[in-house]
This record gives sequence, C-alpha cells and structure tokens, in this order.
Amino acid sequence: MTDAPTVLIVDDSAVFARALGAMCAAVGLPVVGVARTVADGLAQARAAAPAVVLMDAVLPDADGFAATAALVAERPELFVIVVTAHEEEPYRALALAAGAAAFINKARVGAELEPLLREVAEGWCRGEQGRRTDARGDGLVGGRSDA
Repeated sequence: MTDAPTVLIVDDSAVFARALGAMCAAVGLPVVGVARTVADGLAQARAAAPAVVLMDAVLPDADGFAATAALVAERPELFVIVVTAHEEEPYRALALAAGAAAFINKARVGAELEPLLREVAEGWCRGEQGRRTDARGDGLVGGRSDA
C-alpha cells in the first residue's frame, strides 16, 4: 500500500489538536477528523477507519483509555498513540493495558511525536502496517521513565 495512513485526533484542546494536525501534515499524514469527546472520537474512528488515532488520555465525557480499548478491540491493527499532560505513571500502564501502541507525554510531544509519526508513515509506505514495541519490550513506543 502506498497511500499515506490517515490520522484521527481526539483531544479536547482546540489549540493542541491544531498543533497535532500540523505535526501530521509535516510528515505527510492526512488528518481525517478531529474529535473533542470520546463519543465523537469513537464515531469518527468507526466512520473514517483511520490507521492512526492520537488519543488524549483525559476527555470531558470519558477517559481516552476506555476509548482506546474499545477501538483496539474492534481493530487490533489500529495504531493508537495516547498523549497526556499527566505524569507517566500510572497513565503509561493504563495506556498499555488499553492496547495503545505508543504513549507520549504532552510536554515531550514535539521531540517524540513527529519522529514516531514519520516512522509510521515510512513503514506504511514500505508495507509495514504492523504495530511495534520499544526496546524495553513493554508494548509501548514513546515516553521515558527516566524523564
């Protein structure tokens, strides 16, 4: 498959969602939608079938972990990247339990998200749509426990 994977952004901050969209555009990943709630995010993900979902951990109507778990249960190949402003633990563990492919703290999104999105895009173009894990082998890419 040579088309770029599509991205859905689920974040209640319009400013942050725009920044995420700009990062996606910078690496050539089209954004198919922006949702401000879990309910809207689930509906848009089911309708648009994106390859990647950027999921805020804390949303007005529910938590992003439950949404991540629901989406990954429906589509195990979905690459969900949980982003949060909260400290890594216990959020990193919740993201892993929900089936997220990556976890990034919003404070490090500039340094970690764009390279990860670029890697996803490049892998997609090579036909490598599968999920991967980081060197720690905990099932998540991104986020550091030493930060």
